[in-house]
Parts: sequence; C-alpha cells; structure tokens
Amino acid sequence: MTTQYSDDTNFTGDPGSTLSPLKTLKNFKVAKDNLDVRGWEVMGADGRKLGVVDDLIVDETLMKVRYLDVEIDKDLIHDNPDHHLLVPIGSARLQEEGDKVFVNHLDQMTLPRYPLYAGGAVVPEYERLLRETMINPNKQQTPITEQSNLPIPTDFYKHEYFDERKFYDRSAANTNPVHHDLDTIERLVQMREKGILTDEEFQHLKRRAIGL
Repeated sequence: MTTQYSDDTNFTGDPGSTLSPLKTLKNFKVAKDNLDVRGWEVMGADGRKLGVVDDLIVDETLMKVRYLDVEIDKDLIHDNPDHHLLVPIGSARLQEEGDKVFVNHLDQMTLPRYPLYAGGAVVPEYERLLRETMINPNKQQTPITEQSNLPIPTDFYKHEYFDERKFYDRSAANTNPVHHDLDTIERLVQMREKGILTDEEFQHLKRRAIGL
C-alpha cells in the first residue's frame, strides 16, 4: 500500500519522526489504486473481532504505509487508558468481502502480551518492542534503555512483517479468511509447543480455525 503526496499543503506530523498517522498529514492520501481500509473490521487468528482500523501509519520519507493503527474494542482492554495497537502492514491480510482485515499473529487471548499505542508519532522504542513481541511472544520483555530510542536501521523493515505486497495481494490465497488457513493451525501448534497456549486453549482455537 502506498500513499500519494501533494505539495500544496504543509506537514502537520511530528518533524522529529518519519512515521506519523495519516490523519495528521494533510498532504498525504491513499493512492487511487489502493483500498482505503480505515473503518474495516480487524479479525484475529481465532476468527474473533479485535477492533477496527482507525488510521494508517505512514513513512513520510518513503511515502509507504508501515502500520495499521487498530482501535481495539474497549471490552478487550482492561486497566489501560490506551486502546490502540499498531499492526505491521505485512502481517495483515485483506478480505474485501465484508471489509475485513485478518491478523494471523494475534487474537483475543494473546492481545495482553502486546504493547499498546498511545497515539501520535511512532517512537523507535515502541517499534522495537512490538517487533520483538511478535517474533518472540513468550519471551520476557527486556527493559527499555537509552539505546531503545536510537533511530531505526534501514534493515529493520526488511522483515516479512513489513512487506506491504502481502497485505495488498488480492490473490485467492490472501482473500480467504486467515482463520481458515493452514498457516494459522501451524502457528497454534507452535504456540502450544512454546507454552503460550494450554492444550485446552489449543484445541478450542483449532476447532475455530477449521470452522467447527
């Protein structure tokens, strides 16, 4: 997914960051040949709703969408004033029928492990913490240090989670709901083996994945 730039207005995002919400960038808009998924429902790996896409997080320099800003349903978040979570663009899949976005690494059960997004410009420490949680969801989080807010290196975005082609690919493989994919069941197996899911939780989510 890309954005278009118009030079007839000024930036309103944080000048200290290249990642800002699209709604704060008056000179950016979704390209005509791309779907604008703002307002679409976001579904987890278990097929249950997590929230809606509230906004897109744009790399102002490269004019690319890096994250979906997901407004999490308030009944899923407790004891925290923040109800937003950033989802890397390449880790989500479109389903045009019904205007839905599926996320195959997240569901209502694993949601509490992920760092929430407080809004505004995206800081490097949040990006690092989010990616580390996605890659190693059962690993103890390391304390944030002064190094955490150093600029993000270019190769940080070479991970498959940031491959926007996977998000925007309208092939049959990607338009099927993620919770019907074999990839989801494989992920559930890995989560059980790592101790993230109990056997009971695994069986419950597996039945949902195959539509039982």
